[in-house]
Amino acid sequence: MGPSLVRAIPLICLAIVIIRVAAIQAHAVIEDPWPRGNMPRARLLHSLEKTPGQHLIIVRYAPSHLPDPEWVYNAADIDESKVVWARDMDEKNNQELIEYFKNRTVWLLEPDESPPKLSAYRAAVSEESTKSQPDLRRVEPMTGK
Repeated sequence: MGPSLVRAIPLICLAIVIIRVAAIQAHAVIEDPWPRGNMPRARLLHSLEKTPGQHLIIVRYAPSHLPDPEWVYNAADIDESKVVWARDMDEKNNQELIEYFKNRTVWLLEPDESPPKLSAYRAAVSEESTKSQPDLRRVEPMTGK
């Protein structure tokens, strides 16, 4: 088995090179393009960081949500962060969270919509939060192009 495996390795490497070259010629996507990561989240975060005040985003995933890309993660000092991300819970727990972060504009994000949908959280809607809503036309799902 050992000598056969040693002889097979160069053939396997050659096959991989041939497949890669053929994929390039056929314009087939073998792996995700760079940059990797959740670019719609990064664009949304950048947009919110430019708006006045602090923000709380409650993320409501669809039942069919795949765990990658992840939207909910925070900086180390959550209380001092400009934007705090949280998963949608039941109404009581959401309200406790909103009360804890009472000085923040509260948003509801539905990332599994196409494009991701950001709206003022219905329990915390005010004229101010709807006026300063960031433009989501630039927050589209990442495609291979």
